[in-house]
Amino acid sequence: MYSTTASQFLVMLFLSLLFLSSCQKGKDIINPPSETVLLVDGPWQLAAQTVDPPVEYNGVPVSNEFAQLLDCVTDNNLNFTSTNSFTEDEGDTKCQENDAQIKRSGTWAFNTDATSITISPTGEGSIEREVVNLDRTELILTESFSANGLNYTRTFTYNH
Repeated sequence: MYSTTASQFLVMLFLSLLFLSSCQKGKDIINPPSETVLLVDGPWQLAAQTVDPPVEYNGVPVSNEFAQLLDCVTDNNLNFTSTNSFTEDEGDTKCQENDAQIKRSGTWAFNTDATSITISPTGEGSIEREVVNLDRTELILTESFSANGLNYTRTFTYNH
């Protein structure tokens, strides 16, 4: 026969296993956060940038544009707020020593079903990008453009 301490331990072990098995890591089953909640949980830093089909840089076809970017660009952070404003922060490394820490700012808005986002930097034209993925750790956006008679898709992957 088990002692009271051993019985209590087994009950606690059973309840712990039952509790842990009911959870799925990274999933918000009961109350999933809105796209806005996920977006404003930044900052977001560029982790990858690709283009398909490849574009030419110095006569060489390149699809991994991220590898072509300077460190002073790849360490920039995008910060979105729940009041629909955003900033692009220069990060730790500035391309020019005298550059302002906030590279640009403006407003942002999702379309009605949050499948695209429009970013409107102050004094610049609006940028619309498709939202491919938005979760607690990753934001993937795409843009389509045409050049020299070809249609391109550029993909931006951000992490935090």
